[in-house]
Amino acid sequence: MDNGKCTAFKYGFGRSKKRNKVKLTRRRRILRWTGILLALFWMILIFRFSAENGQQSGALSDSVLQTAVDLFDRITGQDLNGAMTPKLTQILGFCVRKAAHMTVYCMLGISVMLTMFTFPPAIWKKAGLTLLICAAYAGSDEFHQSFVAGRGPSLQDVCIDSLGAAAGILIALLAYCVFDTVRRKT
Repeated sequence: MDNGKCTAFKYGFGRSKKRNKVKLTRRRRILRWTGILLALFWMILIFRFSAENGQQSGALSDSVLQTAVDLFDRITGQDLNGAMTPKLTQILGFCVRKAAHMTVYCMLGISVMLTMFTFPPAIWKKAGLTLLICAAYAGSDEFHQSFVAGRGPSLQDVCIDSLGAAAGILIALLAYCVFDTVRRKT
């Protein structure tokens, strides 16, 4: 399928039509180490956020929410602060926390997938393994939270984290297909 379309789904990333062994080129080594270092960065960041007690975590979420409300006020010229009821603040705070979960795991999914691009298995195996790694880390993260004051494990958070990782995997796949298509046309 060399007609300018992404061939990654047909042959797998980093593999030729003949399915010969992948030579670890300098570019591939750089990509692998970049992915590993980024994944470690996001894992450490997630661990540090999970180590915060309930009060610290809530204060961070409230701070992010207040910054977003202030930014909205500045951009629109409206006073959203005046319309913030305790119930609305609670709902938006919940949304901020869950969006943060999805965002960090999306970045973790992208980072792990970046590393996986440098290995020879077929693309669906890479995506599945990446999702498994991220979901396992999400589970271990929730287990870690069971030892932190004011925090506790949540199966809902593991599902949200895994959904964020799946989104990151899809973003990485789409980016690769765009890159692969452009590269083949030049």
